Amino acid sequence: MNEHPLHTDWNFDSTAARRDQYYAASLTRFTPFRDPIVFKKGQGQYLWDTDGRKYTDLLGMNVCISVGHSHPRVVAAAMEQAQELTHCTTMFYHPTPAHLAEELAATMPKGHDWVVHLTNSGSEAIDLAMTMARTYTGNLDLLALRTAYHGPTAAAQSITGIAGWRHPGMPGNVA
Repeated sequence: MNEHPLHTDWNFDSTAARRDQYYAASLTRFTPFRDPIVFKKGQGQYLWDTDGRKYTDLLGMNVCISVGHSHPRVVAAAMEQAQELTHCTTMFYHPTPAHLAEELAATMPKGHDWVVHLTNSGSEAIDLAMTMARTYTGNLDLLALRTAYHGPTAAAQSITGIAGWRHPGMPGNVA
């Protein structure tokens, strides 16, 4: 066990130094701003930096895109679930993902036997969508938007429109 507890130092210079020293090069180059920002707090669609300046989050920050940052119902549900079971792989049965799959399938157009493939990240969802599209069409070609970011997996990197993140490893992709 680590004898040194994780310390959060909100100083910009020390945060930037740690990031530069310990982040992979692909992460240090990926920032949407010329002058980077250290965000300390989020609530709803707003973020606050270490100086208390308020920003509107137009990036969605991954999982915050649907309900905003620190939504009270999400925080309460996460705390309640963490006290019971923090994770259960889909190899085992659990009622919550089964109910979610049922609810998602019910939103789809009638007349088909819809199924759900749960993923644990947007990158994984992109990989799955690419595989499904290629399997269904038999075509390897894919297009992506010029500045689109799809995640760090090899398949997602192959269609990412951000040059520093693009990985040419997948045939047929044009970003």
